[in-house]
Amino acid sequence: MITKEMFDLMMHMIGYCNLADSFKDVMSEYYKDEFDEELIFELATWCDNRWGGNIVGILNRMKEE
Repeated sequence: MITKEMFDLMMHMIGYCNLADSFKDVMSEYYKDEFDEELIFELATWCDNRWGGNIVGILNRMKEE
């Protein structure tokens, strides 16, 4: 089930055309204090499962840097 917080995060990203770029933007310094990291990864996993891709892998690489 998608929570209100997940929906709000999705609405923030709706204007972008590339989901991976949108998630990278949310994980960046600019938005990192606005959104819960666990929520971001949960939504990224949902998107990966729904549409394919490797958003979770990209986000994990960002965390390691």
